Amino acid sequence: MHYCQPGASGAWLAVSGSASFAANGGSGDFTLHASNLPASTTGVFLMGSGITQGFPFGLGYRCVAGPVYRLRAVSAAPGATSVSHTLDYLALTNASNLITPGSAWTFQFWFRAGGSFDSTDAAQVVFGPPEPVIGASSIASGNFSLHPLGWAIGGGIVLVQDSTRWNALWAAHDPAQAPAPFVDFTQDVVVGVFGGWRPTSGYSMQVTNLDLSVATLDVRTLEVAPGQNCNVLFVTTQPFEFVRLPRVEFLRLGAWYRDTFSQACF
Repeated sequence: MHYCQPGASGAWLAVSGSASFAANGGSGDFTLHASNLPASTTGVFLMGSGITQGFPFGLGYRCVAGPVYRLRAVSAAPGATSVSHTLDYLALTNASNLITPGSAWTFQFWFRAGGSFDSTDAAQVVFGPPEPVIGASSIASGNFSLHPLGWAIGGGIVLVQDSTRWNALWAAHDPAQAPAPFVDFTQDVVVGVFGGWRPTSGYSMQVTNLDLSVATLDVRTLEVAPGQNCNVLFVTTQPFEFVRLPRVEFLRLGAWYRDTFSQACF
């Protein structure tokens, strides 16, 4: 959850990774990103246990509430206007080891600006289990695809975050139906799942759950297969589905959980 407002520099805080404490052998992969900073600036990532709506703090506002911890001082590369820091839950000398499952923490970046100092907006993160994505909808689904993942034995999954890649994906999937269905990539992204090559008809693929942990997306699908005694056509099929979901900054794919179910035919 983002809150407060950036200071005079217009710098912003973003987060990526997940809230998983098992990532990277226990050190985690949760990363803070500060952008739109003064070039080559130096600053400190702050972590707090509470929220405040902000009070004047140099050229900006302090939005994290106490106790407040300094995570790490970082310097942007020469000419660069952004910095990042990945928390390490195993570092005993760093406040990030105070984060526990189920806890909520706030983050902000405090940096030099001109002859004074400034700050980004702030974000609160709850380090709990993944939460369901709200507002997802199906774009298209079916049994035939020309995309290479549709013909692969194990199928595959793709995340598309811009119109160029979406048009290319759709052209590989079904060039006869070009152009691709419209997607506003300023607001949404697309997940495509391909079940892979199947020897008969009667198969279908459906996205059943999309769960988000910070900026890592876990996808669960259900593939329905024809059971014994079902009437099928002996033609190759490639079950697929494309789903639209709200855009999240630094979004990446996490786990793909594949459930299967065989129809009962008598």
